[in-house]
Amino acid sequence: ERMDAVKEVILGTPVFPYLWIPHCILMCSALRTTLGQNKWLEFSRTHPLSCFMLCMLYIYPGGILASLVRGESVLSFLKVTANLYAACLSWYLSFYCPWDVFFKLLHSLRLFPVLAMLQDWQRVGLVMSGL
Repeated sequence: ERMDAVKEVILGTPVFPYLWIPHCILMCSALRTTLGQNKWLEFSRTHPLSCFMLCMLYIYPGGILASLVRGESVLSFLKVTANLYAACLSWYLSFYCPWDVFFKLLHSLRLFPVLAMLQDWQRVGLVMSGL
C-alpha cells in the first residue's frame, strides 16, 4: 500500500519543469567539467555551435537513441519546444552568463545535490513508467 502511494507520487510528478530543468542544468555542468576547468571558456567562445551541439547530446542522448531505434527522425526530440527552450536557456546560462554568476550561484548555494536528486527522481519515474 505504501509502495503504491510512493509510485503514485513519483509518476504524478510532472517532468517539466520540476525534473527536466535540473537535468538540463546538470548535463550542461557535466559538459563544462568534461571540457576542463580552464578550457570550457575558450571552447565555448571559439566554437559556440559545437558547444551547443555537444550540450544537446548530453541532454538528449536517450531521445536521440530512441528515435533511431523507432525509425523516426533523429531530430524528433525537438518537437517538444518547452523542453528545448529549457535546454537552450540552461546551456546559455551555464556557458555565457556574465561573470559566470549562474554557475557560481549554484556552487555557493550548494544546489548540485538537490539537482542530482531531482534528476534521479526523473530517472526513477521513467523506469517505473516503462520508457
